[in-house]
Amino acid sequence: MFTITDLGLTGELARCLATTNVIESPNSVVRRVSGRVTNYKDVEMALRWTAAGFMEAEKSFKKLRGHAELKTLIDGLRPNAQQLKKAA
Repeated sequence: MFTITDLGLTGELARCLATTNVIESPNSVVRRVSGRVTNYKDVEMALRWTAAGFMEAEKSFKKLRGHAELKTLIDGLRPNAQQLKKAA
């Protein structure tokens, strides 16, 4: 797990990403949707049911608090030129 403060995030986005609610809520919908399936015929069938669960969860998604700060998150996750030169 990454440290939110190391990425330069503050405010609402940092508070929202500091919890597991963003992940756990859709996962619970996937469990509910696919809960009655007892025998998956193959991997593709399991993926279809998982996708169906996430599409169902998508209906209840709301705007992420602090979404205006997402550019800061993206910039923090991208390696800078110095790190790329070291890795090469």
